[in-house]
Formats: sequence, C-alpha cells, structure tokens
Amino acid sequence: MLSAAAVILARLRETPPLPGSPVILSSLDPGNAGAVRACTPAVILTFAGYAPQESNASGRSVRAETTWHLTLAVDTPDTPGDVDEAMATMEPLCAAVLGRLLGFAPGPGATRLTLADPGSARPSYRGGILRLPLAVKTQVVIRAI
Repeated sequence: MLSAAAVILARLRETPPLPGSPVILSSLDPGNAGAVRACTPAVILTFAGYAPQESNASGRSVRAETTWHLTLAVDTPDTPGDVDEAMATMEPLCAAVLGRLLGFAPGPGATRLTLADPGSARPSYRGGILRLPLAVKTQVVIRAI
C-alpha cells in the first residue's frame, strides 16, 4: 500500500524535469520537515490515508483506496506579495505534475491515478510562497499472508 510512494516519486523525478526543476520530496522522510522554506519550487508527497472499499467473504483480501496529497510550492522572490505572479509561476508546474501522474498506475495491481478531493487543504500564500494542494488516488488489493 505504501510502496506507491517510491513509484510516484520516481515518476515525478523522470526526465525531462518538471517546469522550474522543482525539488521532489516525501513527507514520509523526517529529514524533509520544513524543506519548503529552504527550497522552492518544490513538490511534496504525503500519504493521506486509505479507505477499504470491499473485501471477500473470508475477509482475507480487501480492495483499498489510497490517497496521496501533493503540495506544490513556488515563490516569487523578485515580486514578494504578488499573488498573481505566484499563480502564473504555479500554472505550468501544476499542469505538468497532473499530466505526469493522472492515468499512471503506481505499481502492479494498482489502478491508474485519478484526481481526488484534497480534503480540508486549501491553497495558501504566505511569506511570498504559494502552496497549492492536490490529491490523487488509486486502488490496490491487499491479501492476507
């Protein structure tokens, strides 16, 4: 279930690089805490959870939907406080990230990634950094050993 993280990160790091050559990070790595301030543009992947969808009669296998949050971050050091400039900078990065991930299957037996509701996460603009939350989901079958 969590193995999709490495596959999604590898997909985001493929060449050619995403617009602006963002740093691609996983929030599962504690060494990346606060990295968005140190390096922008950035794309940060976070495991947002799972939801069982259905199971077989014995309960020994279940189809689960996993959701992954992506936080895209860009700054506008030349024009701090200009949210329009930040949005213009964000647009090609957002389009490229979605273009690279949507329809991609993150591993054997996983369904293709689709856009998901990012939940309570909302875009924010503080300190000259625009953060845009995105979410993708996939389904996998988990079997008991």
